[in-house]
Amino acid sequence: MKDPKQRIIYAADGPWSEEYHNLLNLTGEIGAVKLGMSMVTQSFLTGTQIFKTVLRETDVNVMIDLKFDDIPDQVASAAKAIAECGQDRILGFTVHASASRKVLQLALKVTDDNFKGQTKPLLMAVTLLTSLDQSDLDLLGIQGTPREVVVRWANIAKEEGVPAIVCSPLETSAVLEINPYFIVVNPGIRFEGSDLKNQKRVTTPRDAVAAGARYIVMGSDLRNGDMVANARRAAYEIGIGLERLKDDNYIKLTGKQS
Repeated sequence: MKDPKQRIIYAADGPWSEEYHNLLNLTGEIGAVKLGMSMVTQSFLTGTQIFKTVLRETDVNVMIDLKFDDIPDQVASAAKAIAECGQDRILGFTVHASASRKVLQLALKVTDDNFKGQTKPLLMAVTLLTSLDQSDLDLLGIQGTPREVVVRWANIAKEEGVPAIVCSPLETSAVLEINPYFIVVNPGIRFEGSDLKNQKRVTTPRDAVAAGARYIVMGSDLRNGDMVANARRAAYEIGIGLERLKDDNYIKLTGKQS
């Protein structure tokens, strides 16, 4: 993926009346749009054809971010529906890694069995939400540090052949140590000095990509001001991060500076 802007996933989390215009403005500046719980709920309650509109009126791909976490058959049914729709335009869909090994197995199988296009949707295993930190884990009774929890769940995903992992930038390197072929997605990315809002374990586009992320998800920092300029800033930072990543890999392989 040579074009940095293709690595940007826009989180369309606002009202559709606004996000529709945002997407039209961002067409050509981003690689994909993330349709999450708020957007899908709006579509369900109002009958707005959000998904079809994105496919028809933009050239961006779609990340379906519903973080499926249910019994295996229910998640498998949802995965089947995704595999049968939007051929070659769905980048991927999210499933909680903690939903169970069986859930991941079935979701992968039905996606393989029912997709007829060229570019299969990625099953993206969500590890630990970026809004959670150690105090949240302690309160919830989840054993280990955030890094240990992410590694534990990513290992399950690796064993089941899951292609993509959603984690914070702070755990990207640990995830890639488990499996260097993981496609890592970092949500909640912010520009330096931005308001983190609900996010706790995040970083900049440059640093996320330099750590090995394939895709970064940005929402509020793209909406805040000139969206095209913000997207181009993110792409510029991604380019710097890619150069740093290339240099780091060169040093690891040769022991020399490039």
